[in-house]
Amino acid sequence: MSFFVFNGWNSQPDLIIQRPLARPSWAPDVTEITRPGAPRKIMQVSKSYSNADMTIDAVIAEATPETVRRIYQALNGNGQLVLSSAPDEILYAFIRPLVPEAVALTMSVLALTATLQPFAYAAEPTVATIGTAYTEIIDHGTVWSAPEIRFTPSAAGEVWIDCNGAKFYVTIPEELVGKEIIVDSEVEVTYYEENGVKTSVNQYTHNGYPLLHTGSNWICYSGSITGNMIVNVRERWL
Repeated sequence: MSFFVFNGWNSQPDLIIQRPLARPSWAPDVTEITRPGAPRKIMQVSKSYSNADMTIDAVIAEATPETVRRIYQALNGNGQLVLSSAPDEILYAFIRPLVPEAVALTMSVLALTATLQPFAYAAEPTVATIGTAYTEIIDHGTVWSAPEIRFTPSAAGEVWIDCNGAKFYVTIPEELVGKEIIVDSEVEVTYYEENGVKTSVNQYTHNGYPLLHTGSNWICYSGSITGNMIVNVRERWL
């Protein structure tokens, strides 16, 4: 029987899923451009990917007011979605019920719509350490990934990260020495976190953020750090 987990809430045993759950796939947006007098259209392929929608139809196993209230509280908003058909993948989704709570209580049925952001991400992504000599990192996804890289500088100066020959620089002032620096290529922000507060240090960075191709990647760093530099590959699939 199909089930799903949304933000840690498991649809079993409250919901009985009526149809198998299969995630959608993504492809680049394609635009057709018509030129006056031209015999055919120009196909323009975008580098962006659109959100995808899926519907989940379910029967409420025990439609008591408490159960229905618990379901509606859990299944409303943004979060991480895992489908039983792909337990190793995480989808980032916005979920909302399609019927009012009172109708679900009376009819014992529930329909949900899930708007999925592009790509399915690895539930357990590859995490590797890199050094000052090139290290090979394999991206097992089907589309390039935007890794997260962490390091703790041990001295003021400059740290650069060389990913497939392209260097990303972080200038380290005295006040950042000893703080864990996080380079998040997905949102293109470099920051440190202290007492739960994230502080951007983008003003100390330059050049493009590191990106990983599918397959083999070669990455290293230069600069004074404490311990290892850690790379979270963040594999993802179309």
